[in-house]
Amino acid sequence: FIARMTASGTSYDYMTFVGGAIDDSGTGIAVDSLNDVYITGYAYSPDFPDNAIAFPTVAGQGGGRTTLSTAPDAFLFKLRIGGGGAHADGVYASFLGGGTDDRGTGIKVDASFNAYVAGTTTSGDFPNVGANAGAGQATFIGSPEAFVTQFDPTGGPLVLSTWLGGTAGTRGQGLALDSGKNIYVTGYTASGAGTFPLVIGGFQQLRGTGTNTAFITKFGSAALAV
Repeated sequence: FIARMTASGTSYDYMTFVGGAIDDSGTGIAVDSLNDVYITGYAYSPDFPDNAIAFPTVAGQGGGRTTLSTAPDAFLFKLRIGGGGAHADGVYASFLGGGTDDRGTGIKVDASFNAYVAGTTTSGDFPNVGANAGAGQATFIGSPEAFVTQFDPTGGPLVLSTWLGGTAGTRGQGLALDSGKNIYVTGYTASGAGTFPLVIGGFQQLRGTGTNTAFITKFGSAALAV
């Protein structure tokens, strides 16, 4: 569901269900400069984002994935409050994932309305776009791994999408952007320094002795025609 409180915090001025016929969870939300709303999470419903309307007919769906892979899939959904009311408020929606378990957890949107999603995937066929030494990894080497995906302002096609992790489990939990569109991802990993991508000079070069260690990774901004 999505709910918006009034500025006083004493009541709600908008509230809606978002989901299909099975189990769907929202885990992250962002708002752009026009007050449009973006949510991510994970969906088990092939008819996400609403069991009363077929997925491909969501207004403005811009080339993202229109069918559920093997549930759950991460998702991105954009809503324009007051965009016409009811289903007309939906701007676009997209599944995001591969053949196994994919879950979005963090989301941000930049001034050009590109949406960025971080999360966790166990899919070796998760979408991989633009992976290179400066933008993540081109191969899936551990399970689960964190992921970072950037959607263009229409909801697709993908600008950047990459795994992030080592040979042991890595989970993405949160995402932030700076004014230069650099992407910051955090979460936790059981991978050691030999396989998790570290940069020389970083704050901590060795993993802690616990089961998992927190991480922070900064990606340079993708090249965009904006």
